[in-house]
Order: sequence, then structure tokens, then C-alpha cells
Amino acid sequence: MSRFRVRVLSLNLRSRPEVVPSTRLAVLSEGQVVERLAEADEPDWWRIAARVDGSRVEGFVAHRFLEPASEPVPTPSTLEVPAVHLEKTEPISPVSARVVLPFPSASRTVRPK
Repeated sequence: MSRFRVRVLSLNLRSRPEVVPSTRLAVLSEGQVVERLAEADEPDWWRIAARVDGSRVEGFVAHRFLEPASEPVPTPSTLEVPAVHLEKTEPISPVSARVVLPFPSASRTVRPK
């Protein structure tokens, strides 16, 4: 079983390899990772599994709209968030601090009102 990414803006996941309104199960978003389960009987279609609203859903997609997912996919538990550091700017006021962000133009001094 291989992992692939949706390479178009949206891709219909279908109950069978046929393009008619009644076969659409869900719409997959660009960049979404799916798992290839098998080739379909129809040429150019694969049976895949995808996460839709937190649930695993199996269906069919035209595989020309997929590309190999070569890198691990970030999950909420592995996403990196840039560190935010506080540094005092006025030793007299323990509440006043300067917020230093990873990009200097966004740093600013925060003072209580």
C-alpha cells in the first residue's frame, strides 16, 4: 500500500469508478494524503482510503490527479511552531516586556494599560 497526495484543488472520492453525481462520497482537498489500496477494474482508477471528517473512507479516484507522497505528512502533534521569547525592556516594570518573534519586523513592546 502506497501513500499519495491529491495534486489538484479538489478531487471527488467516488463509491465506484464512474463519474455520475450519485457516486460522489466526498471531496478531497489539494495536498490531502490518501492510501492506495488497489487498482480498479476500470483503467485509470484506483481504490483508495482517505480520512474524511476524522473517519477512514474507502472509494475510487482517477489516479492521474494523485502524486507520490514522498515526505512524511505533518500531523498536528508533529507540526513545528516557532518559539516566542519574552525579554524585559524596562527593569522598573515587571509587566512590560518585548515580544521577540522569529521575524524582526513583527517584534513589538507590550505595555499594560
